[in-house]
Amino acid sequence: MHDSSIFGFLSPIMGSRYRVEADTLTGDLHFNTALVDYRHYFFLRPVTIAIRGVHYGRYGRDSGTLRTWENGRSIIQPLYIGDPALVHGYDISSISPNECVTSPSNPTACPVFDRLLGSRIAVGNVELRVPLFGTREFGLATGFLPTELFFFGDAGVAWWPDAKPKWKLTTSASATERVPSLSVGGGARLLLSYIPLEFYWAKPFQRPGRGWTFGFNIIPGW
Repeated sequence: MHDSSIFGFLSPIMGSRYRVEADTLTGDLHFNTALVDYRHYFFLRPVTIAIRGVHYGRYGRDSGTLRTWENGRSIIQPLYIGDPALVHGYDISSISPNECVTSPSNPTACPVFDRLLGSRIAVGNVELRVPLFGTREFGLATGFLPTELFFFGDAGVAWWPDAKPKWKLTTSASATERVPSLSVGGGARLLLSYIPLEFYWAKPFQRPGRGWTFGFNIIPGW
């Protein structure tokens, strides 16, 4: 683990951070988890270019298992790259049933949603961060409400042990392959009474039936 980053009002602005972890779960289920998380921040006064790469996965005998209780509740939840903290524009609440393109062989499938789930994920992000309001030393203008504009490009892929990722680009809503999900967009982060608020607009390219989406988070920049 390493952290030499320097935090601004709403996100890190310079330095780097990385973390490597491994863990093991034993018992009725047995699998290992692995995490690799790397971030670097290039401070080009007054803006910052931030990059991040993350891999998290379950490996081993039961890494792809979705065990359920008798009432149907999952013991092990699948990983989901559509979380706005990972890939913007694919929030689960924004995906409607009419975006699902089914086939006669699998009428319950929803490729647009299904490809976001898996037991292993890989995510890459790049952001341009602009301190709009801050202090005289860090900000384009002074203001009582620290505000950061950001412009991003996100990419992520999720897969299972028996469904490997396919490293190709397609925007087809019916593609069942584990292709990357991409998005671009921008937004603003505000620090309101020590609470970081994020408002964003994203264009998700692997949702061909959807244009720009709006979202809101209570989260600082990664």
